[in-house]
Amino acid sequence: MIANPTNFLQAFNEFSDVEKNANLVANVKSALFRHYGTGVRKTKTKQARLSDRMIKTISNILAKVTIDSDFDREQHLQIFEQGCDLLNLSPEKRKSPRSYFNRLLTFIENTYIDKKPSLPEKTDLYRIKDKVIDKSYIEDNRKIREYKRKITLESDPEFYTDRLAKKYPDLSKEDLRNIAEIALKKLDAEFNEYKVFWQEQKLRDESIKTNMDRFKRILGWLYREDDTTLTVEDLSIRLLVPVINNKVDRKKLNYNQDAIYIAEGRLKDEAREHSRELIRLIDRFFRKYDIRNKENANKYIDALVSYGKYLYQDITEIEEADNYEDIILIRYLRAKKRKIREMFEDSQTKPLPLTWDEVLEVFYAYKKDADLDTYDVIEFDKRRNKTYLYKKEKRNRSKAQHLEKFLILACFAIIPPDRQRTFRELTYGDTLKYGKLDNVGNLIPLEPTLDSNKEGEYFLDLPPSKHKMGNKTKKHYLQPIPNRKFDDGTHFYDYLDKWLFGGYRKILASPEATKVFVQTQKGGDYKSSAELCNLIKSMFKRKTGVAVNPHKLRNIFATHLANLGVDDAIRRSAAYSMRHSFEVAEKVYCNQNDQEKVKPINDFMDQIWSNKNNKGKIHKQ
Repeated sequence: MIANPTNFLQAFNEFSDVEKNANLVANVKSALFRHYGTGVRKTKTKQARLSDRMIKTISNILAKVTIDSDFDREQHLQIFEQGCDLLNLSPEKRKSPRSYFNRLLTFIENTYIDKKPSLPEKTDLYRIKDKVIDKSYIEDNRKIREYKRKITLESDPEFYTDRLAKKYPDLSKEDLRNIAEIALKKLDAEFNEYKVFWQEQKLRDESIKTNMDRFKRILGWLYREDDTTLTVEDLSIRLLVPVINNKVDRKKLNYNQDAIYIAEGRLKDEAREHSRELIRLIDRFFRKYDIRNKENANKYIDALVSYGKYLYQDITEIEEADNYEDIILIRYLRAKKRKIREMFEDSQTKPLPLTWDEVLEVFYAYKKDADLDTYDVIEFDKRRNKTYLYKKEKRNRSKAQHLEKFLILACFAIIPPDRQRTFRELTYGDTLKYGKLDNVGNLIPLEPTLDSNKEGEYFLDLPPSKHKMGNKTKKHYLQPIPNRKFDDGTHFYDYLDKWLFGGYRKILASPEATKVFVQTQKGGDYKSSAELCNLIKSMFKRKTGVAVNPHKLRNIFATHLANLGVDDAIRRSAAYSMRHSFEVAEKVYCNQNDQEKVKPINDFMDQIWSNKNNKGKIHKQ
């Protein structure tokens, strides 16, 4: 459709009136009259510059080149190239005038040619950024907490020289720096010894690093406390977790019961006092950083317990206490953890941001993102005061990103949501396998692309080293991933096979990536829990206005089962699938509020009273 029929000369004159850049107008005029005009005339001018008479001649020709509904940009570009051929211009010398001529063609298309359909009054738009549920009011109502930067130990020796100068006023700055370097190396050696100990205990490197980061955070805060006189030489993890051996050498005391009793009492009193001092320090640290989250607080306690176990490994009596129950400091830390748990359990349960049905709405929204190869674009043309709607083709990279996001969310929805680590570390052929079970439950491997009879299933294969509770439970999980059928008749395996074997993972994955899911932008493996958690939070934020992390998905699912009133057998099975006990599911993951907890008995009472009213045994007064 043509908005206002015109010709090339009128179009250029209007472009000259609208465009304020005189140099741009001059360059566009040169490209139009000299290069395009030569192509239209099919004759090369003798002069290097156009004379006034020649400009007038070409103007008359351009006035006859009409712009109508059959306007073809490529045809006019061909004429432009023919003019350049006649002018014997090299490819390099054509670039600049071609770009200016394209500016005019774009102006003509935007001003005169309606290539896009106008927006209908009623239309079902599909735009990736649109919300399916608007829960943004939840984010808006959350109390905005003052941001407190997590201070950590500085690695630059220069940072510590000022305080050392007060301790050693006669030393040079270079000497002070050397002292700081030696102290930091000593501290690094402490961390390394701790690391080696827990590596031997088969603790994951990521967990060890996280614990060390927390030690550094506490020490960094302690060094910066206003009333402290600590220097870098004083910094040690033993400053937080002192070693006090309350075991008395009875032989040295000649087995004198009174002497043994007094010596043990003194050591125990000293251990209790240091333990109380550590608890007070933890409380100050929590207040400083306004730590209100139970999980976050417990992780700091767990880190200190882990260091206590390292320090007391040769003191604890394994035969009498297999988990350091005989170490007073560790008992105090565990008691502190119980108090933290009780404190948060006594507080009012916060409402969950979404229901499980709403989670599934988000799931199907991302399925739609993965299904469609185009999306709707709405543009407003100020010149015509009209809004246009058109389809835009997705790039292959976008298709791959949408497919991966859908699959990641599907992993938390088609089976009871596992911890994010399971899917962050998911590796085909290792923790993700395809095959069928024999009569006694052993997995017979099959190749998905060759399984024409669809005999096989995908399985999560999680030995103890591959899941969080493995060191405690020693359980090996072999869990089938059902090939769920969706509303449109497609199946989960269709998407998973497309990602793994259809070339889509290769679009995003870098050469060094080994996991099933890769970072959507960089293409590498997800290195930390925060990276995958942030992706999932952003996915929910886009579709609902509120961020939901994988742990919260577990809360929502456990609460959903409780609200449905399913029997304990189902809830125990769900807890097993989610890799925790039934008791943990009830205490940690089920977030029923008061109304939800009393709803079953209220409904039951309604039935009782309804039945009695129907029998006429209760009369209104």
